[in-house]
Amino acid sequence: MLGVMADATGRRRPAAAVAALAQCALVELDRGNLQRAVEHTDTIRDLNPRHHARTARAVGAYATGIIQFSVGEYTTAISSLLAERPALRHAPRSPPGRV
Repeated sequence: MLGVMADATGRRRPAAAVAALAQCALVELDRGNLQRAVEHTDTIRDLNPRHHARTARAVGAYATGIIQFSVGEYTTAISSLLAERPALRHAPRSPPGRV
């Protein structure tokens, strides 16, 4: 389902596609489908220049870093994981009265 959403939103909403593809990449890694995970992160890399959403960029960088680490690209993985670390650590506050 995430893959279908990413395909459908890639042109109109690249940030949403990046978030979906990041999740797909991590799911594929968990399933042992390393090649599919790498393909998803390649697509994330292609979509990133087309949006400015900080959270989507951070989630994509996290997934990319985890996948790179899994294939032995340790230096690149560290760069990906550290690049968006401030965005991943930021916890937005809910408006009063909302959870």
